[in-house]
Amino acid sequence: MKLRRRRQILKGLERLRRGERPPGYTGREMAGLIGIDPSWIFRKINRGQILLEKDARYGCYLFPKTRSTVDQMKKLKSGKVLQVSFP
Repeated sequence: MKLRRRRQILKGLERLRRGERPPGYTGREMAGLIGIDPSWIFRKINRGQILLEKDARYGCYLFPKTRSTVDQMKKLKSGKVLQVSFP
């Protein structure tokens, strides 16, 4: 830990906290876009209704930054679809 801090090597979510912008929406950002609590998203991921893998670099779930992603999540929220998948 001290060595990483001394050499300013950031790991995982620490990059996000320090302001580095990821290539996708985090779970919290996606929740804000569709107007729900972030825990709803993580429950759906755990239940298999949202198929999404953790980003290797950041160590968190990142949704693609596209309009269709937001639309699919809104459909899941409203119950029009039972499952969504993101590459």
